Formats: sequence, C-alpha cells, structure tokens
Amino acid sequence: MKRIAIEEHFFTQTYVDYLRSDRASEQITKIKDSNGKEYELMDAVVPAPGEMEACLDVGKSRLQTMDEAGIDMQVLSFSAPGVEAMDV
Repeated sequence: MKRIAIEEHFFTQTYVDYLRSDRASEQITKIKDSNGKEYELMDAVVPAPGEMEACLDVGKSRLQTMDEAGIDMQVLSFSAPGVEAMDV
C-alpha cells in the first residue's frame, strides 16, 4: 500500500521575496533561538523555526525526508493566506 501525505505546504521564492518586501514586511517576524541563530516566522503560516526553508524546498531534501518517513507521494498545497490582496 502506498503512503500519500496530503496538504503538504510549499512556498515559492517569489512569494517569500514579496513578504520580505517593504509592502508586506509586517507579515514576517524574526526570532533568534538559544544559539543566536535567526529564523523568520510568517504570521499565521509557519508555526516553527526553520520551516521556511523546508517549505521552499520541493527537491532533494523534501524527497529525502519523504523517504525517511516512508511517504511515497505528497499532495503539495501552496501555503499563502491573503494572496488575493497582492498586486497582480
């Protein structure tokens, strides 16, 4: 039996760049962990430090993580609340 993970989130670099821009910078909060490493948290989207990178990766690392978890397939979901308010 195949294992399929549904609603696995991803971002595009263009979307993240927009959120980092002056027009939308209030949607990203920067935090530091106990070792001083800085992470970006996207308000109401990314719940944990380090997930930004994981959501941007739809290649080798994601496939490796899937293999380690015994996942055969993922259904990717663009994780972008509020895109309807963005400029075309």
